[in-house]
Parts: sequence; C-alpha cells; structure tokens
Amino acid sequence: MPGDRLLCVITGSVAQGLCTAAMLSPGQDIGMMKDARTFEYYASLPISKLNFILALATRAMILALPSSLMLLAAGSLFLGLPARPSPLLALVLICAGYSLAGLGAFVGSFSPDGRVARWTTQLVSPVLLKHPRPYSAAPAGSCRFFPATYVASSLRASLLGQVSAATWMELAGLAGWTVVTLWIASSPRP
Repeated sequence: MPGDRLLCVITGSVAQGLCTAAMLSPGQDIGMMKDARTFEYYASLPISKLNFILALATRAMILALPSSLMLLAAGSLFLGLPARPSPLLALVLICAGYSLAGLGAFVGSFSPDGRVARWTTQLVSPVLLKHPRPYSAAPAGSCRFFPATYVASSLRASLLGQVSAATWMELAGLAGWTVVTLWIASSPRP
C-alpha cells in the first residue's frame, strides 16, 4: 500500500533527523568548546555534567523539531499521509531528541579536540542511523538494537493512533537507552 510506504519513509526521515541531531550536536559542540578553550570554563561552573549534556541536547532537539514537525505536516497535507496523531507523539519526539545525546556527549568528552570529535561522530552516525533502516516497516536482525528503529516505529504508531503495548515497550527501550548513555557520558573520567 503506497500510504504505508510513504508513512515509513516520512517517519524514518524524522527519526533519522532527530537522532542525528541528538548525537552529533553534543559531541561536536563539546569538541568545538575544547578547540576554543571554553570547555574548561563550562566544566568549572557549579552545574553537573549531566545538566550540561542535557542543555546541549535540548538545544539540538529544539533546533531539529521544527523541520521534523514541518515534514510530518507536509506529508499529511500534500501527500495524503494518514495521520491521526495521539498525544503520545510529543513523548516520542522528546525521547527521539534525547536518545543518542549521551553517546554524542561521550564522544565529545573523551575526544582530545574538536577534529577528533567531529570525525568520530561522523563515523559512528551512519552505523547507528543508516544500518537500522528506520524506513522499513518491519526491521529484523541486529536492527532491533538501535534507537532509530524504535523512534520510527513509535512515530508510526502515534501518528496512526494505534498505540499498543509494543509501542510502550519501544518507548521504555528508548528511555532505557537514553538513561544508560547519559549515565555513561556523565560519569567521571577514569
């Protein structure tokens, strides 16, 4: 059915955009701060590393959300995308925005400079976002271990108004992934 394929392409694009922003922005921002020698300043402020990472991720999510919402609206208005969004859509977008923030912050924190942070995030990004094929309606195999797969699936369910127990499990998995990566990124360096 063409509508189903179109829904997969649009939700996959939104998932990829939000997850990419969530990972690339904190990692590359921290790397640029190291190059500009401002990272030490932020590290000396009386805020926790976790709050610092969340601030960077929130900025990235706020910048990525308008294009994601416009893509969903354009798909619905101009392409006939079947959309009966549920209130869960906001939660899915927030989970997507923070899903890979910890990984990006980890890369930025442990990179010696901005160049290494940029290269590393650019190398890791295709593995985490292209391999899972968020455009597929039924990903299989190792794709089930990547957040973009669950973001796209949860987006489809929330847009169609077909929220099920599986959708809640996907959101729980995204939240777990987010908590673990943020915990790893905010833990002190050895």
